[in-house]
Amino acid sequence: AAAVALVALAAAWLLRRRSHTPGRGIAAQPLVPPPRAHELPLPPAGDLVPPPIVPEEPFLCVATTEPRTAAAASRPIDWPCVVHVLHDEGLASEIAEQLATSPTLPHGLALVRTSCASFKQIAWGGSARHVAVLIVSTLENEQPTEEAGQMVRFFMRRAHPAGMLTGKLAYAVLGLGDSNLLLDRQTTSAKDCNQVAQRLDKRLAELGGMPICARGEADDRTGNCEV
Repeated sequence: AAAVALVALAAAWLLRRRSHTPGRGIAAQPLVPPPRAHELPLPPAGDLVPPPIVPEEPFLCVATTEPRTAAAASRPIDWPCVVHVLHDEGLASEIAEQLATSPTLPHGLALVRTSCASFKQIAWGGSARHVAVLIVSTLENEQPTEEAGQMVRFFMRRAHPAGMLTGKLAYAVLGLGDSNLLLDRQTTSAKDCNQVAQRLDKRLAELGGMPICARGEADDRTGNCEV
């Protein structure tokens, strides 16, 4: 399912991204798991003893507000293990609920549901870093829902400085549309009825946001099979 895949990709991204190189954006730093018992070096022949058992510990990423001083520049800045799922009404809300209660969520990952109408609860453009999945619908005349309208207009403002979200937002977008509304076309697909998601995805990238994966798009006419 596209929605579950977006969250799974966000989780995988969080586990991969562990450091920030000043001036070069987010850089990947692979996680090195603790050695397993069978991987430990053996003692000299004739002095064999059972190797110690090394317990496996979960990888955690913790938010940090430590300033990037010269001393701290060489240390990694971790992204928080929290995925914000912003959604509008209807099917988008149902998908967000399914994600929040999914038994397949990785251990240690927190998923926070937030209505698009309450998007300002997140400090966009501030010093904090965020990982977000945005689920938005497109209505007639390529317009957002009332619940998501203010959020979409906020990001579309031309007054925002370039790079407002650079190093501060990793995101994925899922669009929900209905090509039944396109009565003037004989052939339609999900890409023809998800203009809000397309505009939002493009704008977040322009502001410096880092897309975790390709945008997802679903069409109600075909039963939202993409979801």
